[in-house]
Amino acid sequence: MKAKLETLEPAMPIFSSELLRQFERAVVRYPSALVLARVAQQPQRSFHFPPLEPIYLRDPHITMPK
Repeated sequence: MKAKLETLEPAMPIFSSELLRQFERAVVRYPSALVLARVAQQPQRSFHFPPLEPIYLRDPHITMPK
């Protein structure tokens, strides 16, 4: 991971939700639900993968006892 992050442009921001001393460039920031929702609604935005889904909304994958 460290090697991959070092290959990024110096201007590319690296964010983390907690302090990571092993990654000097990482800045602690927290996502804003409002900003993420606005970005997701932009018409020119395309997703290569399906949008993330909170785990509490997913179907349960629990084996029922026999």
